[in-house]
Amino acid sequence: MRVGRKYFTAGEHGTPEHMWHTFHLDSGRQKSEYSVDHKCYLSPLIWENEKEATEINELIRKIFQYSGSGLSLNKLRQIKSIIEEKE
Repeated sequence: MRVGRKYFTAGEHGTPEHMWHTFHLDSGRQKSEYSVDHKCYLSPLIWENEKEATEINELIRKIFQYSGSGLSLNKLRQIKSIIEEKE
């Protein structure tokens, strides 16, 4: 692992350095001129939170994916209200 002012470079133990990946120090995003292949989480809590958010989003998507959720109009209005708070 190497650390500079703006970036750090990391790779698996025993992997040649030319196969390592460079990440932004402040965000953990991979430095790339194209699409990124990797993401480095700067703490376990950040990874756990992102994993939980993904699981919740997937659950919500599955509920509404097909013809209706089976939720009452009142529940749907509550969900709409929560979503609109985000904006």
